[in-house]
Amino acid sequence: TTFPWVVIDPLSALEPLSWQAVARAEGKNRVEDLSFGKGYVIALDYWRQLLDGLSALATEKKIGVILIAHSDVVRYDSPEMEAYDRLQIKLPKRAFQLMSEVCDVIGYAAPRVFLRKDGEGKSARNLGVGSGERLLHLVEKPAFVAKNRYRLPESLPLDWEVFHGALMAAVAPKPAAVPAAKAA
Repeated sequence: TTFPWVVIDPLSALEPLSWQAVARAEGKNRVEDLSFGKGYVIALDYWRQLLDGLSALATEKKIGVILIAHSDVVRYDSPEMEAYDRLQIKLPKRAFQLMSEVCDVIGYAAPRVFLRKDGEGKSARNLGVGSGERLLHLVEKPAFVAKNRYRLPESLPLDWEVFHGALMAAVAPKPAAVPAAKAA
């Protein structure tokens, strides 16, 4: 099954547009001119409008939606252990949380990296070495945010045909189970 797609790249480019819209609507020059971070909270309404519109495209017009974003290293305060750094979508915290709640798939694209020791003893250091292969990670790990609601594989080659094929297979209607015949 093929259908059209709309792609927004990069997603982070929309953030300053939402801030400008908030400032204009509130009669301010900048979103920062609103007290106590109020402007950033109001900006979430613009994100919700965008997501509602994209959802309508998907459900009513059968148009797929892809939002591409850069990543950023952020501190993750785990309730189970000490805080650590990980990669997540480069958006302000509230906008990231909204995207994370609403999006069906969050993939993290990265090259496959191997470590190689350079030197010996105390002067030895790790060097990152890549093969050129790029992966799309679809299941969250401590190092990065990812998710999918379709039981897609943990990782796939970063290739549109491979991802699209896996996604279409995951959302395809499954044949109904045939009841087993009873022995007489």
